[in-house]
Amino acid sequence: MEILFVILLLFHGTIHLMGFIKAFSTDSLPDLKLTVSGPAGIIWLTTFLAYLVVAALFLFDAALWWVPGIAAVLLSQGLVITAWRDAKFATIPNLVILIVSVIACAGWLFDRSVDADINRVESPSTAQVESVFENSFTDLPLPVRRWLEVSGAAGHSHISGVRLSQAGEMKTEPGGDWSKTEAMQVFNADIPAFVWSVDMEMMPGVTVSGRDLFLDGKGHMLIKLYSLIPVVDEKGDKIDSGTLQRFLSEIVWFPTAALNNYITWHAVDSTSARATMSWKGLAESVTFHFGENRDVAYVTANRYMGGGEDAERRPWKVTVLKTDEVEGLRIPTDLEVSWELESGPFTWYRFKVTDVEFNLSDRL
Repeated sequence: MEILFVILLLFHGTIHLMGFIKAFSTDSLPDLKLTVSGPAGIIWLTTFLAYLVVAALFLFDAALWWVPGIAAVLLSQGLVITAWRDAKFATIPNLVILIVSVIACAGWLFDRSVDADINRVESPSTAQVESVFENSFTDLPLPVRRWLEVSGAAGHSHISGVRLSQAGEMKTEPGGDWSKTEAMQVFNADIPAFVWSVDMEMMPGVTVSGRDLFLDGKGHMLIKLYSLIPVVDEKGDKIDSGTLQRFLSEIVWFPTAALNNYITWHAVDSTSARATMSWKGLAESVTFHFGENRDVAYVTANRYMGGGEDAERRPWKVTVLKTDEVEGLRIPTDLEVSWELESGPFTWYRFKVTDVEFNLSDRL
């Protein structure tokens, strides 16, 4: 698709040379009845050069290629209007280029919004969260204590923040096709917050951008078609609860957070324990289940499926498929996420963690 768009830019741009040639060589292109003045010819040439620049910037994936792209379309369409009888069909490629440019602009703005959320999530706060380590392990349920020991959290520096990348695939409905995804997530473990952004190609040429945010005890789920058209924009108590549970389940990537004072643990049995997180007046729980090797095997919760008035709590499960050692910690790297529906299990997201970066504080 990208190559076809570059070809369109070059071909459409080259056509504008005819206006320049006609302005300064009236005997050329006899089939073209267009009359072009000298100054107008310069504009035709400028538009040609503008499209060359746009093609080059697009080809090399320049973030702001769409700025000269929109400018080139405006120049071109202005010329088309002045020579409508001969050039009216040039409106079609101009419209295609304008649509692609607007979508690229929307994507750029969406990314800037996510960057702003990341800055808010990572910003230091005056609030203090107490972190305790080995001397408090004896107060934890045995399976949690064993997990923290085998994970390396017991002797690890306190983790205040995490950045990670994910590559995977997602379904939007049971029985649907898998769509490839690329995602990035940033956590603040001290002042619990996260932002997760995802790009999904639902089919060739059809993309969706999503952002899930948990900040100051509030959640916000936003999904846009082509980063432009809102598909989901949900806030409220149910989203708050769901995003808090998501944060709590995802401490598997920064297990030292299990010792932060906003989390309390209660034994369920010899291989599982319930974690309850209290933050900003909100409290929710998830249950951690541990395998024979003492790693986290899966996490379960009763979580709201969406945030609308009809949204109900349903069994939700995150299954760990593979665990690896990263910077001295054993953390899950292959996972899948499922809902338990009336029709049966619905696995809607499976992914690999492709990169992890810990922001290690000086506290021990």
